[in-house]
Amino acid sequence: MGEILKEYALKALTWLESGTAWVAGEIPLYIAELLRWNLAVAITAIVISIMLVITAYIVFRKMIQLHGASIKSGKNCNGYRYDGEWLFLWFGVAIPCIVAIPLFVVHFLEALKILVAPRVYLLEYVTELLS
Repeated sequence: MGEILKEYALKALTWLESGTAWVAGEIPLYIAELLRWNLAVAITAIVISIMLVITAYIVFRKMIQLHGASIKSGKNCNGYRYDGEWLFLWFGVAIPCIVAIPLFVVHFLEALKILVAPRVYLLEYVTELLS
């Protein structure tokens, strides 16, 4: 009976050692993939925030071209007064910028941290997962 337990203990120890060796060989690959993935997410968020600001600017310019004179003067144009549209126009530009600029800054700093100090980023990532 003792030999059977000894044999199973040796098999378990062998599996444990081979598993440890496999994990030790695979961890650097997983860390590299994690860094690449989080960098890609940060860059995607940066691009989306830039596109949001550019879209808001294009809409703003188009609205000014279409209704600029009537907005500035407050005169009626085809029976409509554009004072409310002017306010809508500013909110249409301000709200995307209020969302996009902090999004850009946060993800830019995250991408910079991944590029400049990947070990610090990984340490913060692990502590965030454990907390």
